[in-house]
Parts: sequence; C-alpha cells; structure tokens
Amino acid sequence: MGRGRKIYCIRHCEREDNENPFWYFNSRLTKDNSPLSERGIKQAQEIARSMGPVRIDYAFSSPYRRTVETASRILSKHMTKLFIEPGLLETESIILGDGVKSCTFETIEDLCKSYPSLIDPMYGPRFESVNHGEIGLFGCKPRVQKTIEHILNLCPSGNILIVAHQSSLATIHNILCPEDRQLKPGQATITKYKERYPYKGQFDCIYECDSSHLTDRSALHGHHYHINQIYTKPTLRRIAAASRVELWIGIDGEITGIPSSAASARMRRRCHRNFHRQATASL
Repeated sequence: MGRGRKIYCIRHCEREDNENPFWYFNSRLTKDNSPLSERGIKQAQEIARSMGPVRIDYAFSSPYRRTVETASRILSKHMTKLFIEPGLLETESIILGDGVKSCTFETIEDLCKSYPSLIDPMYGPRFESVNHGEIGLFGCKPRVQKTIEHILNLCPSGNILIVAHQSSLATIHNILCPEDRQLKPGQATITKYKERYPYKGQFDCIYECDSSHLTDRSALHGHHYHINQIYTKPTLRRIAAASRVELWIGIDGEITGIPSSAASARMRRRCHRNFHRQATASL
C-alpha cells in the first residue's frame, strides 16, 4: 500500500439550511441534522469525480445526514464500507446554536436502512455522541484527539477518507500539524495529509482546503484555495522557483498553492509573502 498513510479530510457539501432555513418543517430529520441541498449534491458528485483515481482503503464519517450523503457519493465507485464515528461531530456549542436544544442524529440502524450497502454496522465507534460543555472552534479537541488516535490504530496503512465538519476538521489539522496556521475549511473542500515515512504518526499537510474540483466556488462558508483561477501554470512554476518553494498539486493534477509543510512556520510565512508579492507583480 505504499510508504506512509494518507488522510483525505473533506468537509461536507452545502447543507439544505444554507438555502432554506425552514427545511425541517416538512422533514422527519431534526433541525441540526440538515441533509445536502441540490447544490450540495452536485458538489459531492464533483468531489467523487476528482477522487475517482484515488484508492480509498478506509472511510469515516460523522453520523449527520449531510456528511453521510457526501461520503456516499464519494464512495459510489469504491467498494469501501463507511464507518460512522460520532467522535467526528462538530463542537457541541456550535451544534446547539440557533435554537437547537440537543445533538440529535440518526442511529446506525436507521442509517443502515437508508444506506444498506454502504455502512458497516459492525464498526465500534470511539464515541457515542459529543461531550457536554464543548465550546468554541477547538472545544471538541479532547474528543477529536482520541478519535484520530482510534482511527490511526484501526488503519495501519493505506489511504483514509474522513468526512466531517468545520470545527472537527480544523481540530484535526491542529492535531496533525500543530505549528501550522489555523484552518476553517470551506464546504466541499479537501485537505490532504501524508505520513512522514518512516516516522509513524507524524504527518505533513500536502494541500489544504482545495476547491479546484468545484465548478462553483462561491459561498463555501470557510477557507478554500484555487490559485489556478488567477495564474497560469507556467507563471505559478516560475514564481514558485523564484520564491524557492514547492507547489501544491491537487488530486486532479492541478496546482493549488504552497504546501503548509514547507520548512518551519517562519519559513512558510516568508514563502507565502514572497509568493504573493511576486504573483501580484506578474499580473
């Protein structure tokens, strides 16, 4: 399976309540358990196309409908079963905003009825729900830390897919790359990590919040990057060479930016400044 594990972290695609705040009036799902919107379904299909060449050995998702729907489309052409892990849920205080009184999601049994060939009912999750008292973007860190340790223990090699939420994915980035900048991943974006071989459990971020697979990159509600929209590949390569930095290469072969794993945090900041200063001058 190659040297070093790879983790693909994807934030769920656009949720129905981004378009229709009263969607739950005519739904059996609870207010906090929004499914994907029509646009979100299209975004998930675009992710699935871009992830098609990538072998997925393990797949994990939070139990919310929007993450399961996103994962189901990504895995539509893969034989990989989906593990439902409540440890990947958002921070409790974020879930309980806007009048939501409790974190309510479908049981494994109900999800298996909706996705009979997708979900593995035998998977033993690390957590059954969120921890009470979680506050802020990184309020879920103790829970997510144990969840990531659980996932890495279960997956000794290969490629791991994680479909989750902004706060849990921001926390995963903080855990795997503690010296890196804070991320708030946009909807339908992909962040890739690669294990430093032979250093088991140490990861570098190859690219973050990649949106190059999306035809519509507006209103993604978070960070997303696609430098190809602005600069041509030859220009990007010339600027990168002058700045002495490498380039992110997206899963579809597109250049998407500068890797956050470049040298130290100070060197990364210098690389970003040099890159954008020279890029602006080249326009």
